[in-house]
Amino acid sequence: MTESNPPAQPEKELRRRILLFLEEEDRRGVDHPHAIEIADALNETEKVILRHSRILECDGLVKLRWYIGGGALVKLLPKGFLEVEKIAQATPETDSPPTSETSSEPQEFEHNADYSVVIWRGKEYFLTERQAECVRLLHKAHTDGAPWLRGQDILKIVAPSRKGTVSIRMSDIFKDSPAWNDGLVTTNKRSFYRLDI
Repeated sequence: MTESNPPAQPEKELRRRILLFLEEEDRRGVDHPHAIEIADALNETEKVILRHSRILECDGLVKLRWYIGGGALVKLLPKGFLEVEKIAQATPETDSPPTSETSSEPQEFEHNADYSVVIWRGKEYFLTERQAECVRLLHKAHTDGAPWLRGQDILKIVAPSRKGTVSIRMSDIFKDSPAWNDGLVTTNKRSFYRLDI
């Protein structure tokens, strides 16, 4: 390793992702997510999330509220909100790469303006209007640093109903879509979705 190529710090990256997830949940009105929900959303174990949450608590960024059985609720504290703001300011805009960047390697994920055409891992996909809106929402979540979105929340935007209930599934939106079959959109057991990028 050289100074220009320092070793990666996955521990700090996971704590950053926890803070971003908590801030996103707070924006949605969930101010005390369970550690297990965070673990599912970030593809980690609850034990790992709790260990990192304790570190964040020592730094004064979060507050853990333990409950019987060993689990915990995690609350983002004001100092944690300030840290998320610092992260946001330090993160460069990722909407589009500079036009001066050219590469002979295909990009992992590219899209046209309305997401009706997506190129993922070198393969081109044509999406319906609803599919394109799902992918747009998931891509925005990815670029915002909190890539997992609840399926119900996506469907309320993409397929709203008059009664406010969701009577359609994500798999219905992507029925027979090669993008779905190839795994562009992935899910976890708690019905959260993300792009596989």
